[in-house]
Order: sequence, then C-alpha cells, then structure tokens
Amino acid sequence: AGSTQASETVGAPGDSGTAGTVGHGKEQEALATLLKLASAFHNISEHIRCAQDPLVPTEGLASDEDFQCNSLTSKLMRQLSDPLAICTGSIPHWCARLARAWPFLFPYNARRVFHHSCNLGLSRALQHVQQRALAQSAHSQEMQRRLEGEVAVANIARQKVRISRSRLLESAVKVMNHYGGGNT
Repeated sequence: AGSTQASETVGAPGDSGTAGTVGHGKEQEALATLLKLASAFHNISEHIRCAQDPLVPTEGLASDEDFQCNSLTSKLMRQLSDPLAICTGSIPHWCARLARAWPFLFPYNARRVFHHSCNLGLSRALQHVQQRALAQSAHSQEMQRRLEGEVAVANIARQKVRISRSRLLESAVKVMNHYGGGNT
C-alpha cells in the first residue's frame, strides 16, 4: 500500500472498465477511496503488530482475516478456475488490479492461485489448473481415474543445470537469462 494506489481506479467485478453511466465515475471514486482507507487501516494494523512495543496494546487489533473479502475471493477463484480464460489471457482486469494493489483483500491460497494462473506462463498455469481439478475431484475415485486417463495438456520439460560453486552468482545470472525469458 502506498501512494501509487491512490491514483489507481478499480472497476467493480463484472465491469468492462468503461463508464457507461453518468454516476459510474463517482462510484469508482468512492470505491477507490474505500480501498485506500482499508489499505491505510491494514498498514496501521500491520505496523502495530510488527512493532511489538509492550506499551502499545494489541488486543482488539484487526487481524489479516478481518480485511479479507469472501465475496471477492469467491469471484476471483471462479475466474481463475476457467481454463479457457487462462489460456486466452482473458482474466478480467479487476482480478489483477485488486490482487496486486490490495493483496490483503484475499487469503494466501487465492493469491497463490492467482500467481500460478497469471504470472508463470501458460504451461505452468495449465498444469496448476489440472492439479487443482485432480485435487478437487479426489473424493470421487471414478472421476480421479477418468482425469488420470486423460492426456496431460501441460507437461513441463525439466532440465538439469550445472552451476559452478566458485562462480555462483555469474552462473545463476546466465541460467536466468537463458531460461527466464521462456514462457513455460
């Protein structure tokens, strides 16, 4: 949370980001103000919690869970569970805006799914979607067998890399330059 968030506008989930009505701009301003206020409260709470000053009372202090929004989390998870949206890169813009600018609104698991789905490339995103589908259907053995019988769409090639201990940093930079640009 910082001053960069102050100028950012956020559309409501489901919005295309265009102003369709006269009041739409005021609604976005009000939403941005509320998010900035929640961010400020979260930052104050984190600062007090991290300071661990014995003179500052911590009872009644808001926890991380108090800032999380269950309805936004379920909408985000619904968007991230669509393999077609992930493949085509058509995850709504509000997902990335909220998850990056105000991560405290989402629990760790939702942020992790967002990261896997949007930041690690298509192959890893599809592999993660497959793993989540297998984990969710693990209670049904018939469904598990059917999913395991399907061809894995997102096999990720593994490659060993030899790194010199005496030139660790240079070797790591070379590996990152070589493999870091790939969209795997």
